[in-house]
Amino acid sequence: MDNVIFKKNPFVRHQAINGVVHLVLQYDMFKLNDVGTRIWECIDGTRNVAGIVDMVQREYPDASDVADDVYAFVADLQKNQLIAPA
Repeated sequence: MDNVIFKKNPFVRHQAINGVVHLVLQYDMFKLNDVGTRIWECIDGTRNVAGIVDMVQREYPDASDVADDVYAFVADLQKNQLIAPA
């Protein structure tokens, strides 16, 4: 998964409500925490997953298991059809 580049589903709407980012696809809504929001912002169709892991590790140096968390979150986004390989 490290070298996979993802793009956002163009039908996903995202909006910040009271500082919390919500993703909406059809009738499903997903709330993102700060790290999830940062990962979402990094999914731009040009960065691979390894690059996203590196960026999150730099921005959250005290977090543990960053790589595993990013992989799990990206897999969850893909499973829910919020992203797809570019």
